Amino acid sequence: MCEPLSPDLRGRGRQLLSISELAHRSAVSTRPLRYYEEQGLLIPKRNAAGHRRYDAKAADCVHFIQHLFDAGIPSNLIRIVVQECQLPDSVPRVEAILRTRHEELSVQLEGLRTTLANLQAVLDTVTESR
Repeated sequence: MCEPLSPDLRGRGRQLLSISELAHRSAVSTRPLRYYEEQGLLIPKRNAAGHRRYDAKAADCVHFIQHLFDAGIPSNLIRIVVQECQLPDSVPRVEAILRTRHEELSVQLEGLRTTLANLQAVLDTVTESR
């Protein structure tokens, strides 16, 4: 999951990564990393020259963000989840957020099943009238 980046850009022995190094480690291009930054999902530190610098654990955060997107979570909700994950004792709050989204998707799925059944009925009517 995502953890906040140490404010110490020297990293206290930790390796700090450029955006291209993080992209390589995460097996993504730099484009989604920039998008994640624009959306407030992944916040890099900047060095004196203004270049992005990421903690080595940022790759785990990128994978977590990708799993959330794959699960149908919108970026505004991912931002909340990522922020919550950085707080102590966040698991119950994150679980509640994800369970609420799960319920929303379940309701949408039931609606789609009803719509699909209605469409099938119309198709049956059309094909029977030939």
